[in-house]
Amino acid sequence: MDEEVAIALLESGCDEIDLMLENIPSLYKSKRALNLMLYISDHAKSRCCFGYDPAANSFIEQSPFRADKELMILACNLNEMNLELVDKTLFEDRDFVERVIHPQTITESSEEFQMGNLDLVEIAIKNPYIDQGSCYIDQGSWSEDISPKVWTIRSIVMTCWLAKAESSYYGLGMIYNVDKANPFLNDKEVVSLSVIARPSDLQYAHTDLRSDKLFILKCVREAERVLQYAPKGMCRDDGIVIAAISKADGNAVDCFDILNNKVDEEYLSALLHRVKTKLELHDMFMNQFLLGVSRDDQHTIHPSLRSPLPMLNQGAETSIKLKKMIATYAGVPIGQSFIEMKGAVAALERFGF
Repeated sequence: MDEEVAIALLESGCDEIDLMLENIPSLYKSKRALNLMLYISDHAKSRCCFGYDPAANSFIEQSPFRADKELMILACNLNEMNLELVDKTLFEDRDFVERVIHPQTITESSEEFQMGNLDLVEIAIKNPYIDQGSCYIDQGSWSEDISPKVWTIRSIVMTCWLAKAESSYYGLGMIYNVDKANPFLNDKEVVSLSVIARPSDLQYAHTDLRSDKLFILKCVREAERVLQYAPKGMCRDDGIVIAAISKADGNAVDCFDILNNKVDEEYLSALLHRVKTKLELHDMFMNQFLLGVSRDDQHTIHPSLRSPLPMLNQGAETSIKLKKMIATYAGVPIGQSFIEMKGAVAALERFGF
């Protein structure tokens, strides 16, 4: 069998590529044969494990056309594993990378190329192969092969969270592993977005954010499981714990080892008592103090028995401001904190406290 006969057989659909290559080594140098082989390889994927065709792989590996852009675009689009065999110079060619968009086309390119083609980097980051567990991609380290400079660009970083918030391969851990000094680890917007999607990501946040009570409280209000990963002091902060327990039917109670840890059980029991006391203060404020402010019968009462509270009632706007100011000063729960306390009581009582 000569080369022309072999090519004719390939054109007719024969897929005995390995046998032909064994008998006619010159086929490796035939651009026409490689082009035909690629189409046959695409058919062969359906009968090969993981879509991998050993004969096709061998053909490309020994071919002198691994830097031929059009042939390699065809090869890589037919089978992503062929990216391993492409001449590295093609990873610096924007046209090639754009037409074979895939995480490796970015990770194999230089830092200069990545920084100059951020639109392609963003598309590659969104590539579904990452989430589908492609046999080709090392999901635990691919992000580390992207230039650290890329992860300092806000639009790229936000793309990760906004596009794939639920993916376990995205989050602060990804950036932390690349550069522990990355400024986004101390960026409230980025960190909160990541932590709300994956509460365990709080461990990668900058110390300044981890020690910021208001920041932790905001995150807990969005995702109660953040409490489980909060710094030790925050896990015993009444305001943060109440906010967490008041959500999702009190599921955050599971963040405490109430079955095996006596200290946790005692803390939650004492917390319930403190919250109920606060709610009683709220009732007294509403039913006694505010009632006294709104009384308009002072003229019927002897001067020595009159209450000075109605003096606070100077019209709706003034009255509301004064009431909030006094409630805040007296530690009376109002607004969101009141709602959270009621929810926390209901949840704790549901768990038998």
